[in-house]
Amino acid sequence: MREVQDETLQRIGRHTITHLRILVLLTRFCFHAGDFGGAWNILALAARVAFTLRLNYEHDRLDPIVQESHRRLIWAIYHQDRLFSGGIADFQVCPVEKMHVRLPCDDRSFEMGLTSKAGFMKDDDIDPSANMDTHAFKLRLLAIRDKILRYTKNVRRQGNSPAESRAEMEALQIELNMFERNLPAEFRLTPQRVVIMGHSREASIYAGLHSLWMMCHCDLYRFCVPGIRESVSKEALASTHPDFVEFCQRTCLDFSIRFCEAWSNFYHLESSECLAGEFLVISIYQVAQILHHLQHLLPEEGDHCIVSLKEKLVEALEMARPCERVFTKAVGCLRDSERLIDALGRKSITRTASSSSLDDGMEASGQKHLASQHSVLVHIYNSHNQEEESIERPAVYQADSSLEYAENEAARYLPPSMNLNQSNHGMEQQEEFEQGFSDASLWNPFNMELNGYYDPELDFLFV
Repeated sequence: MREVQDETLQRIGRHTITHLRILVLLTRFCFHAGDFGGAWNILALAARVAFTLRLNYEHDRLDPIVQESHRRLIWAIYHQDRLFSGGIADFQVCPVEKMHVRLPCDDRSFEMGLTSKAGFMKDDDIDPSANMDTHAFKLRLLAIRDKILRYTKNVRRQGNSPAESRAEMEALQIELNMFERNLPAEFRLTPQRVVIMGHSREASIYAGLHSLWMMCHCDLYRFCVPGIRESVSKEALASTHPDFVEFCQRTCLDFSIRFCEAWSNFYHLESSECLAGEFLVISIYQVAQILHHLQHLLPEEGDHCIVSLKEKLVEALEMARPCERVFTKAVGCLRDSERLIDALGRKSITRTASSSSLDDGMEASGQKHLASQHSVLVHIYNSHNQEEESIERPAVYQADSSLEYAENEAARYLPPSMNLNQSNHGMEQQEEFEQGFSDASLWNPFNMELNGYYDPELDFLFV
């Protein structure tokens, strides 16, 4: 693969569909291999070539199969760009407003060479006759998620009370509601459809679509959950009306509970299909963190008590185990998630010793992009210091830049990972965990979603 990459980049001036396909594949290979800087830059190059070829526009004179192939190529770039940019406009290379091409049609229409009736991203309503599958709807949802991340990061950056931008928050909630209403009946999350879709070849995308929709709500309301990185400052939270804070916290908690219930239902299907996808591994950790911080709002008994939800998360964790075989960075994430889930419901104490949080470190360095835990942004920011730091760091902290896992490209989704601890390099992993997630390292950038569900100030010293 390195030879392919070198050969491709030597011919960087070529603007052909074949060359573009190779660039898109290289982006995925580099990402799976841990060469995050390479994936980041090659994606930008692929986007430039795609726009040069005007693949972001319809070309009706082409054969339907060729036309759809071109659509899918640029939508693959868009999809990966949404995961890389994480709601930060400065880093987008494939902005949604430039996508004047139809969404991908369903596989049957593509294989049969039928003219696409799929809608456009800008369409408010979806034509019931549109031949779109769950992947097309996921692309639409990623656009909404991008707006949510932009909004919440801006609220936190400004330092004001989130209640001041309530109108914008409610507008985003309306978009999420409309997205759900516009879903065709066969793609909705109902007990009947779960059984049917859970045993279909679209099982993973179907489960991932609804998981992403639930997590979008958590992303939208999490800025009122103290202790989570994307929370607003203590001062901003103190100046916010308690009713607004409670509304945001309960909504965030409600969708975390729905996530647990959904994956428990998927678990009990005993489907032969692999349901785990790109957001499941990291979402389990995120939901566990939300339950930890908001468990005081849960009932002591019943289906929604912490013990019951903990059992459902364990089931979700089992569903995510196959990711270890195809997502090379998923092992650490699942390990951390398992420890956190195991600790749910136990008592914890806050840290008394003074320490600078990751927020302070980011702000002191003048970085305004608000990168989250495991973000690619900090990896890019720190790349110029990598050689100096690698001399002092133990081997466990070295970035995995080999390409031996590139053959796992068969995996559809991008893998997330969890934390290494920079504060105490000599400690064992279990000791790092018991010291807390507050010093979680930004060294591993594998979480491209830039979600940062971790606590910058608490030590989880479980007793």
